[in-house]
Amino acid sequence: MKSPAFLILCLPMVSAYQWFTNNGWSKPAQYNSQACENGNVYYYCGVGAGTKGENPEPTAFPHGHNNCNLADGNSCNWQGAQGLIICCPK
Repeated sequence: MKSPAFLILCLPMVSAYQWFTNNGWSKPAQYNSQACENGNVYYYCGVGAGTKGENPEPTAFPHGHNNCNLADGNSCNWQGAQGLIICCPK
């Protein structure tokens, strides 16, 4: 029987990011989420990860983030890709 450590090393590496974003976005005038109202967040235009954790728009949204919230429910366009305005913890 193989050791558990060996089995873990053989597992495929998968991105665990929930969101993929651009470098930053301007602060919205209104919010849908109380989590986005505090000053300890950054704002981005981004897309949610695909069903297998893949980045659906790697050219436009190269940065991975977790624990993000929809900021205002509005969409955004970045480098030809459609996304949503979100906030993520600093």
